[in-house]
Amino acid sequence: MELDKNYVKTEILTIPGLREKLRENKYDEVFDLCKSTAKKRQLAASLYFAKVDFLKYMTRIPDSLFREVENMTSITIPGNIKEIGDLAFFGTGLEEVKFEEGLEKIGNGAFSQTKIKEVHLPKSVKELGQSALGKAVVYCFLTSDKVMEPEFNFGQFTANDVINQETGELVKERR
Repeated sequence: MELDKNYVKTEILTIPGLREKLRENKYDEVFDLCKSTAKKRQLAASLYFAKVDFLKYMTRIPDSLFREVENMTSITIPGNIKEIGDLAFFGTGLEEVKFEEGLEKIGNGAFSQTKIKEVHLPKSVKELGQSALGKAVVYCFLTSDKVMEPEFNFGQFTANDVINQETGELVKERR
């Protein structure tokens, strides 16, 4: 795919190998080529606002990839994404996020400082980092006896009410 230069600053397009990786839809490798976090964020925001569906070609959203992209309001995380890195969406204008089945891990602070009010986690999520979901009400498939078990690593719900999606039971109240 060829990107319009109105969407991506010229210095990013001069990164060796970047254009070829874009054409081949190898986005995991595209972001590895961008050595600085600022360039990764700039490219990710450019692709997002150009409506390029690049997440479907990735398995992991890198740390801080969309950090502080303020006019980003909604996103769907496709099932091929297994992990969302630390601070990946920190400080964005997100009001809504949808997760497809397949996601396994959400990193530290990934959705902190956003406008998201509630999150519905798929059954596939097994690990949440510290403050991963900001202050959103969390709907998941865990019961009160399971929510604190170590294999789930869900002891991170300090700012969240946690509700079982199937029963509506409040399984953990925010502190």
